[in-house]
Amino acid sequence: MKKILHFEDDSFLAEMYGSKMKRAGLEYVRYENPSDDPIALVKKENPDLILMNVIMPVMDGFKATEILVNNKDTNNIPIVGLTSLGQDKDMQKGLDLGMKEYLVKADNMPNEVVEKLREILGLPPENSDKWATGKKPIFFHSSAKDIPEFTNRPPKIVMFEDDTMLLEMYGAKLAQEGFKIKLFEYPSEDVVEVVNKEKPDLISMGVIMPQMDGFKATELLKADERTKDIPLIFLTNLSQNKDIEKGMNLGANDYIVKANHTPTEVVQIFRKLLGIPKKRKFEPTIPKQAMKATQPVTEMKKEKMDKPVPNTPKKNYKELYLKQKSFIRILVLGIIVTTSLLIIFSLF
Repeated sequence: MKKILHFEDDSFLAEMYGSKMKRAGLEYVRYENPSDDPIALVKKENPDLILMNVIMPVMDGFKATEILVNNKDTNNIPIVGLTSLGQDKDMQKGLDLGMKEYLVKADNMPNEVVEKLREILGLPPENSDKWATGKKPIFFHSSAKDIPEFTNRPPKIVMFEDDTMLLEMYGAKLAQEGFKIKLFEYPSEDVVEVVNKEKPDLISMGVIMPQMDGFKATELLKADERTKDIPLIFLTNLSQNKDIEKGMNLGANDYIVKANHTPTEVVQIFRKLLGIPKKRKFEPTIPKQAMKATQPVTEMKKEKMDKPVPNTPKKNYKELYLKQKSFIRILVLGIIVTTSLLIIFSLF
């Protein structure tokens, strides 16, 4: 089994990529960052391929790549960049440093990333699950045992989102949080019929989408008796006040700008709107060895938290000033007199 070593500081994305790779028959180990000694980590894990993010704490991916490529013990391991930095200069920098490939997260679905890694490793294509396109829904289902308000069924969300990467990311996150969800790449002329058939508890709506934009779709949904009362939230990159105002005037319950909220925060907003108590914090499954890169930092933080804080009273500086007021006045007066005398003597 081929082994992938992934340097990625986003726990949720790492979980998603790790799940895909394991299903594709690859061993997966993830570290939050390369630490200050990426060579030691790579020699310890001995991977067949390194998947490298760029923007990370402690050491960025470009610096880590440079160190690994210039070391005789690690320069034979292919490094693939997987990052949000999509400018040509960043891509060229990664390739010049010795990256085998440079993949931009927004342009490559997780399945495509896995297929590219298998290709680099010389493995045959994997017949992994492919995402549906167009109007065909993508279906997730997860138990709602921890959601008491929906004891007979999980809460259901219909999401319209044309970004396939985000479609998968939000779908996986919502499923993990106990929601039943159907995802569509875009609404069409029969959006009312589709939503009425699904009968969701909440609709998540993008704005800029092919065939029909989210504003028009919302207008149709709110004009129909069968769908007008279903809570609807816009989830989009449009952040101008005029767009937010337009969305809310159409009858939306909330307007979320993607760039301002993590997937976890989006889920919490959904839960709040549906009246569902906040779920316990999701703890991603990370291999034990993946924690060792950040373990010293974790121990330091814990030590600082556990250390008792001395119960020293706060100083009342106003009270101290009043007590020393006379002394301060005499001191200032003395300085003024002394300075004046020095000036007078200097004239003679």
